[in-house]
Amino acid sequence: MNLPSRSPFGPAAEQRCNIKAHADLVLLTEKFQKSAKDAMEVSRKKVAEYRHLAEREGDARREAEARVRSYAKVISQYGDLEAKLESMIPDLV
Repeated sequence: MNLPSRSPFGPAAEQRCNIKAHADLVLLTEKFQKSAKDAMEVSRKKVAEYRHLAEREGDARREAEARVRSYAKVISQYGDLEAKLESMIPDLV
């Protein structure tokens, strides 16, 4: 079913308008696709950066926990070490 022409200059003029509109739409689509692609690339980089930061934070947390465990071990031995030192003082004097 053919629609009647809306252009006062005839069907050829209307077809030209449709071609120009189509070309404009294609250009906008390409720009949108490029923008979307660029946004995805930025997102990928940010995800990689945040993943790296999370790994570093995890490593730092594990190191801190290991230090806490070693300090706790030394602190728990304080009483035994103090008693041993007290018992050694008479021998030293």
